[in-house]
Amino acid sequence: MSSPAEQLSPAPHAATCRNHPSVGSREACTRCGEPHCGVCLFTLALGAVCPSCIMRPATGGSNGALLYALGALGCALVGVLVLGASMLAPVMTGEELKEPAATVLGMAAMLAAFGGVALAFIARDLSRGTNAMLPMVGIVSNTLLTGILVLLAVAGAFM
Repeated sequence: MSSPAEQLSPAPHAATCRNHPSVGSREACTRCGEPHCGVCLFTLALGAVCPSCIMRPATGGSNGALLYALGALGCALVGVLVLGASMLAPVMTGEELKEPAATVLGMAAMLAAFGGVALAFIARDLSRGTNAMLPMVGIVSNTLLTGILVLLAVAGAFM
């Protein structure tokens, strides 16, 4: 084990902690590769990560962004289908939906829209710097769906 004096004064060619220049570093961040001391690194399942990298989402590459964006668009599609089913049910069956059924369908559509917005923002974060448009399509479509559902809920409250 090294003494405190050895930790505070690194060897002339040894790496020093990026945040504490007077402290020698024996480890580096597994994401960015910058040297850091044991105080600065967070131990995760995939290795030690520095404070800067722990604040950024891990890069999932274009495949990760694509999967999240497709999930967001899938959520928007489910929300639209549920909303359409709740509006077409009275036309198809000839009788209005009962309040509990309409409430459950509305909540399902809203949850799909909220989930889609979350997935789209994750996709946007993973695809930063790639000019990918699909995450923004997911954000816009799910946000529009959420707005429509909120307007329908407000209109339904006054009927």
